[in-house]
Amino acid sequence: MNGRPVLSPARDQTYVRVRDRLAGCLTPPARDRLAAITFSVPATLMMLNHADRGVAQALGLTAGAVLFSLAVALAARPLPSLGLLLTGLCLVGAVDPPSTMAGLVAFGYVLWPLASGSYAYAALALSLTCAWATALPDFRHRGAATAFTVLYLVIWTVGHTLGIQRRQARHRAEQAATEERLRIAREMHDLLAHGMSVITVQAGYGALIALDQPHQAQAALATIETAGRATLTELRALLQVLRPASTGIDMEPAPSLSDLPQLIERTAAAGVQAEVELNGTLDDLPASVGLSAYRITQEALTNVIKHAATEHAHLLITRTPADLTIKVSDNGNGPARGHRPGHGLLGMRERALTHGGTLEAVPLPQGGFQVTAILPLPT
Repeated sequence: MNGRPVLSPARDQTYVRVRDRLAGCLTPPARDRLAAITFSVPATLMMLNHADRGVAQALGLTAGAVLFSLAVALAARPLPSLGLLLTGLCLVGAVDPPSTMAGLVAFGYVLWPLASGSYAYAALALSLTCAWATALPDFRHRGAATAFTVLYLVIWTVGHTLGIQRRQARHRAEQAATEERLRIAREMHDLLAHGMSVITVQAGYGALIALDQPHQAQAALATIETAGRATLTELRALLQVLRPASTGIDMEPAPSLSDLPQLIERTAAAGVQAEVELNGTLDDLPASVGLSAYRITQEALTNVIKHAATEHAHLLITRTPADLTIKVSDNGNGPARGHRPGHGLLGMRERALTHGGTLEAVPLPQGGFQVTAILPLPT
């Protein structure tokens, strides 16, 4: 037992409702309205206590109290709030300068959101100017000016620091979201490019032999079905990432180098026989390295299917204590002269760079093309 009382369902629901209402009361607009009501009562009493020179002064001070209270109530909208506050200070200063103290108190409340915004330094300069205006015209009575200066500096410093931290946190969140979108885009490209390449090649081959060799055409259709199902399974697993965690849907595990046999089978079905050579164990690779290695291999074999015009490829995977090396080579035509790297090569290079590795894609002297990726392993 942790000493916390156990609530019945009915009491628990009541507790949740009360908690939610209290949380609603603490939102910035509600908080500002509450602060405005709290401020308006003593400010109005203090200012009207000074209104002993006639009706005009009483009306001016009343209008000032209303403007100050509205400025506090609208503190979440800093610029309109500041405009109301300065108007009130000018009005009250004209009819009863000592009563501007109430406006300076309100200025401290309005300064907090201003300090975290784009006009932070202008708001600081303006607040200090208003504080020292209380010592005019001869600056003999500087007590209030000094007190408000210290108050404003503390409020501004804390508000400005928290504003910087919030902006940095927002920037980090946006950067993380962008990186996640790029990661998902790479995943989508890799799995769809490979699956659709296999399907396209087999569909074209089946169309050519459908009349003369129906049995082989049927085998091509079976390959298309298998590749389509595998692609849909991986796509479904990837799309699960975008679902809320509360859906309760189990996600398929991300592919890794343990899924190489299925990848080689699909590549063979597309007309490219890949010879696999493994040096070292691949069982305990980190999940992120295994996924990147699989996707790089998949994309490299997809490029062989699409561009090399060959029926053979060689895959060499070497693991050392320091890194994992992947080499995919072929003896085909390779890219045409002037060929520019597409999304596939760029995606492979980004995956390698994510782990601090390198990727090289070059034509071979004897003909063909080779992709070499080196992924460092954590020590």
